[in-house]
Amino acid sequence: MKLRIAVALCVVWTVGFVQARDKAPDPQDLSNLDIEQLMQVKVEAASLHEQSLQDAPASVTVITQDEIRRYGWRTLGEALSSARGIYSSYDRSYHFLGVRGFSLPDDYGTRLLVMVNGHNMVDNVFSETAWFGQDFPLDMTLVKRIEIIRGPSSALYGSNGIFITINVVTIAPEEFKAAEVRMEVGSFGEKKIQAASSIPFGHDATLLLSASVFNNSGEHSIYLPQFNSPATNYGRAIDMDGEKGYHLFGNLSWRGWSVIALLGARDKIQPISWGETVFNDRGTRGLDSRNFIDATYTHSFDSSRSLQWRTYYDSFRFRGVFRYPDGDGIEDNRSFYYGDWVGSQLSYRFPVPRFGWLTVGAEGRLDLRALQQDIDVKPQDKQFLSVDKRDKSFAIFAQDEWDLTRTWKLNLGVRLDRSNYRDGFVSPRAALIYQPSARTSYKFLYGRAFRNPSAYELFYDDGGLTEVANPTARPEKADTFEFSVERKLNRQLNALVSAYQYRINDMLVVEYLPSGAAQYQNQDKDRASGVEIEFNGHLIRRLEFVTSWAMQRAVNFSHNYPLANSPGQIGKLRLSVPLFTNRLSLASASQYMGSRQTLDGATLSPLFLTDITVGTTRIAPNLNFQAGVRNVSGVKYSDPIALYEKVDTMPVPGRSLFVALTWHTSN
Repeated sequence: MKLRIAVALCVVWTVGFVQARDKAPDPQDLSNLDIEQLMQVKVEAASLHEQSLQDAPASVTVITQDEIRRYGWRTLGEALSSARGIYSSYDRSYHFLGVRGFSLPDDYGTRLLVMVNGHNMVDNVFSETAWFGQDFPLDMTLVKRIEIIRGPSSALYGSNGIFITINVVTIAPEEFKAAEVRMEVGSFGEKKIQAASSIPFGHDATLLLSASVFNNSGEHSIYLPQFNSPATNYGRAIDMDGEKGYHLFGNLSWRGWSVIALLGARDKIQPISWGETVFNDRGTRGLDSRNFIDATYTHSFDSSRSLQWRTYYDSFRFRGVFRYPDGDGIEDNRSFYYGDWVGSQLSYRFPVPRFGWLTVGAEGRLDLRALQQDIDVKPQDKQFLSVDKRDKSFAIFAQDEWDLTRTWKLNLGVRLDRSNYRDGFVSPRAALIYQPSARTSYKFLYGRAFRNPSAYELFYDDGGLTEVANPTARPEKADTFEFSVERKLNRQLNALVSAYQYRINDMLVVEYLPSGAAQYQNQDKDRASGVEIEFNGHLIRRLEFVTSWAMQRAVNFSHNYPLANSPGQIGKLRLSVPLFTNRLSLASASQYMGSRQTLDGATLSPLFLTDITVGTTRIAPNLNFQAGVRNVSGVKYSDPIALYEKVDTMPVPGRSLFVALTWHTSN
């Protein structure tokens, strides 16, 4: 009922805008435009080329480099959690992103895309994108902007692009003007140091290099009530939250070429793992590594035609050590998931008389390795699984951007994906955009997206002890409908409202066979609908704000029960203000999250969290200072995680503080 009322209000609000819309200003009259309008924020990943947010065929949010600095976001997950309708959860091994009511406790980001400069970060074993903490191999100080594109993107990028596509755009080497050294410390034992510099070589060649190392001890004591017994230290996991690792980044730009190397690894102790490991034993851990080298060539033949060619090599590594009780001893189990693949993509954009701008392209990808192994090394060597099923895939796509009239635009796209051992899929999308004035944009959006079953879901089989393979699993399918209104109310205030519906079929879920072993099967149908409202701009001079409210409902359509880890309401408020002639900035971010259910059906209480960050520039020559408090009021809460049947929730770290110092050379 609440959702229907919200939709009705949304329609009334929109109709009011139509009836009272302003006369379109003269495009040559710049006196009525403020600085923000003159410097329109651009987005690239929505259509494979730069365009304004109004013209993008999706509901888009862009997080800028300045916002990352002012709010002190140190991980990708922190930055994304500030955006409209997005929420996160944490199982003490990985951070997960929730979008429009979908963040199933056993899903590791397989229905969304994360890209770095357009390079897809999905791996070829798990097809996951759970890279939102320090396991994301790029430091936030190197980020120029984050493009958040809601809705399906399979028409451009293929599998996994169902709910959201996130493109992290890095600072170009020629834009990085000074060498920097940054040091961070935090109240949970966080320690990190980063050094970065840009080196010009002449002949239009510039190299940006950055390296960082981190060693975080984490919370000293984590209380898990499920293990409250003398045999398990009364539920206290001591010094079981540590992680350490490194990030390496290099970007060489030369004329039309951009060559990027991104490497990172993280070693994480798991307080609770995917099974009944020995409690309070620091030996259980996981080592992640995600690396790629990408060479992209971009060439504009003239003002109307452009070509882009991308070729790349990727690698993914996960090595897990799991220590299980075995009578009076320990069973030492090891898992290895190694992926290597190469690929290439070519796209060409050109005008077509009477039909606007056409983009055509093709992409091919070849697995070099997709290895899954599971072995025991103690009490005796024993191999349960060793499978290396490599895939080859190919796709062609086309997109037409057509100005029907001065006020109407049409964007049509389609992509065909083929694979050696996965079903082919056709992904269309359409966007009809009405812009009666420079202040208002109405978007009618449709898209069909898919997610291929991962190599893990298809082929993991340990002889039936815990899992059975299902090589006949089919792709998940999603149809999405959305209506969005974006309006500039005045020189200082913007507004947005969006209503959407998702219809997902053939959802892959774990089913238990008569033997007790698990198998991934296409069983579920899920539905989601909701409304999102956002206002942003300046309340008063210099006081910047962003506030949003999301009302959503995601249910299992077959049985009509709400999905786990799906809050019905999410509210956000961000405020920031510069002080003392911009030498000091003060920023605060608050969010409300409605109640959520766990996979076992328990209900978790609503949350209200607030962060505060203060930053200074030039407290001494070439020295900047930043400090922040996360979860200011120290709210104690847990997230739904469902690692295994005994562990349905995980307590989240409470109040924490951090301090960062940055030294840089003169520009």
